[in-house]
Amino acid sequence: MSSRSKATTFFRTTFLNHWNVTNISLTDTPYYRAKFTFPGLSHESFDRDGNPKITSLMMTSVFARGFILNKPLTDSGDTFLDWKIITEDRFTFVSSTHFKMSKQLYNADIPKWPLDVDVSLAYVGNSSMASITSFYNSGDTSEPLWSQVNQVVCVDKVSRKPIPFPDWYKDKYKEKCCMDKGLIIKPFQRPTKTYCMPVVVRWSDTDGYNHTNFASYVHWVVNAIHASLSEQSAEVAKDESSSSAMPLISKEIITNGLKDIQICYLSESLENQSLDVHIWQQDQENHKVYAAIERGKDDICQMQLEYFDTAAE
Repeated sequence: MSSRSKATTFFRTTFLNHWNVTNISLTDTPYYRAKFTFPGLSHESFDRDGNPKITSLMMTSVFARGFILNKPLTDSGDTFLDWKIITEDRFTFVSSTHFKMSKQLYNADIPKWPLDVDVSLAYVGNSSMASITSFYNSGDTSEPLWSQVNQVVCVDKVSRKPIPFPDWYKDKYKEKCCMDKGLIIKPFQRPTKTYCMPVVVRWSDTDGYNHTNFASYVHWVVNAIHASLSEQSAEVAKDESSSSAMPLISKEIITNGLKDIQICYLSESLENQSLDVHIWQQDQENHKVYAAIERGKDDICQMQLEYFDTAAE
């Protein structure tokens, strides 16, 4: 059994059998949408400042969406968005993703478990599709604690080249989406002057495809931001690999919490490969950080992070 098959089997048996997911409801009007109550975050989801980790939000979003896509909804095994059928002959890879966080996410008085979840079909293209997953404090749907727009591309299992959806799938779903177009996050040019942190991809950084997990890149960028602050404090930053590329960010800004993150995945990386994590800021953008992860001359992943300007009340 391939690693991907093992991961899929694990997801469809262990997770589906043991998670306490309740209040499942589905609709196709005006677009395809699933709602349910999900276990939510755990004690391991918070960093040492008490803020929810962005990597935990990313993985929680994956598992919540994966749960409803893989759960049999009828005795014949039908799944939401015909996911079981459409993924039999293809893999899906994240091409871009966009997370938005509310200040209420960082309010310690608001419980983060369980959570009400809304998974909506956002866009269906020729070989790509987008979804929106939103998480709410249980019983309060006035504003999501966080939401994710996620765009995936379908690829052939052997060639890894994009493969189109069959006509029946596009006919059924294309007009039942909540966005007019997919999530497009364009790559940008990295400046020469950055703070650079080298990393090596380890086993724990990889996913069921044996590629670097989509959250690992963010984990490295967050660590690079904190490393640049440490070097600033120690007054040892200099030259091209320098904290002077990060002149505006501060510990106070980071502690306010992450407000927005947009990520573009450009290529893949594998276990034991060496990568360079570049971060920098632009003039007068105190609360924004840009990042580019590269392997040699190859662009692997790029992202833009924005922090709140004040702390949660």
